[in-house]
Amino acid sequence: MMRSKEYREALDMYTVSDEEFRKLSPTLIDMVDNYAYLNVDMVWCMYQLQDPELLFNAKHRLNMAQNMLR
Repeated sequence: MMRSKEYREALDMYTVSDEEFRKLSPTLIDMVDNYAYLNVDMVWCMYQLQDPELLFNAKHRLNMAQNMLR
């Protein structure tokens, strides 16, 4: 969807994935980088949509991804 520049649809799909990741234990999430990259992809979609409400959330997600990738 991102390749087709369907950012709203991609963000909706990523949001569903985010909800599923949040069901996992933090220990498991810390063992993989998938959740961090999911957040980066979500931020990219938010940026492309240029919705001020989404951009507020994007900053939080970007910081979270950065901390996870360290």
